[in-house]
Amino acid sequence: MWKLGSGDRSARVRAAEELAERRCIRAVPGIVHAIAEDPEEDITVRKNRVVTQRCSRGSARAWKTVERASAGPLVFALWSMREPAFPSLKRCLDDERLDSRTRSILTRLVFERPTALEREVPPE
Repeated sequence: MWKLGSGDRSARVRAAEELAERRCIRAVPGIVHAIAEDPEEDITVRKNRVVTQRCSRGSARAWKTVERASAGPLVFALWSMREPAFPSLKRCLDDERLDSRTRSILTRLVFERPTALEREVPPE
């Protein structure tokens, strides 16, 4: 868990992923703190129009809008812990020192509970 405080982002990400894989609930506050310290972490929602029906000439006749959510690796690690992490996440939300960006991310994870979330791959 101490690697979550590392100055190296890749070390923090690896540590969060390993702890999330083991469903280490004690690590949730540390991952939340790492998210608060990392401005690259967020949840991004993109809306795409998907064609559901075409006319005889092949052009779109009907479509629907589909939302695709993706998250930074630390947020994705928290999300992958699922239900067992929610009580600890709710306690973190009660922390008044939490900045608004991190509070927004946690609120989306706890109360909106995205059913599908893709992990953003950081640029090399």
